[in-house]
Amino acid sequence: MQQFGAPDEVYAGPASPFVNHFLGNVNLFHGRVYARPHEIDVDRHSNGGGIEAVVRDVRPLGDVVRIELERRDGTGSVEVKLSRERYGESRLAKGERVYLRPRNPQVFLEARGPIALAQ
Repeated sequence: MQQFGAPDEVYAGPASPFVNHFLGNVNLFHGRVYARPHEIDVDRHSNGGGIEAVVRDVRPLGDVVRIELERRDGTGSVEVKLSRERYGESRLAKGERVYLRPRNPQVFLEARGPIALAQ
């Protein structure tokens, strides 16, 4: 079982790509999504999604902690900035596998500007 809920709720808010595709035909667009370093959540559990990454460096810088991560798919690195308080709650360590979720992602189509993404 992938998702529980009323049919209209599941259709309007599928919990995963599998559920979305299962409910009917979908169009898949490949592109780039942009998120600022302080607008990315880091979690130790996938919870059905997220970008898998490995912590490469943790560097305290004043009131923030800069975390450098390498995407597990080999497509590059990601920088995340957490407040000292948020970092203190997680205590991420080098070499640890985590999942990234942009909170306010921006998608740009050609030169037309950002479009809204459903979250």
